[in-house]
Amino acid sequence: MRSFGLFQQFIDILKRFSWSILLAIVLILTSVFFTPGVFNFPTYATASTQPVELDLLVKYLSISRPQDLVNQELKNGVNTDITIKNQPAGQMQIKSVQLIPITTAVTQPDGSVKELEDPTARFLTNMLVTLSSSAEVKDDGSFVGDSKLKIGMPATMEGFNYYFRGNIIDVRLDK
Repeated sequence: MRSFGLFQQFIDILKRFSWSILLAIVLILTSVFFTPGVFNFPTYATASTQPVELDLLVKYLSISRPQDLVNQELKNGVNTDITIKNQPAGQMQIKSVQLIPITTAVTQPDGSVKELEDPTARFLTNMLVTLSSSAEVKDDGSFVGDSKLKIGMPATMEGFNYYFRGNIIDVRLDK
């Protein structure tokens, strides 16, 4: 009879707290199911890998011998480390480098205007670097590493003897 008394006491305690326990369980379940992001599992879109080219414009690079840098370090086919928007994106292959002289508009005696090389920019140069790699193409853009490729994004190139910043001015996907 003693065991029946303990069981009866347990039933009495449950009767007292049943409504509060039931309310707590309902609140926990509603917070789990209706809280945003709890059951939002990541959806992995099918991404295809395609070759991509991007043009990086480096403006006003301070350098004494730009042609030597291009001939020695930035040769066609050499890999370079790239960082896009302060996130490492891995290595990309240099496809071409074009030195762009810094010019200024000079008024001529007859009133016409000529574009001449700027004499004050003796140790400055602009470069257009074309880089190639393979990129994952998803619904919301193309990615190299974890970095999304978009026109206007800042990017840095780094090699053994150089480190400079530029902006992406063109992104081309080869299909």
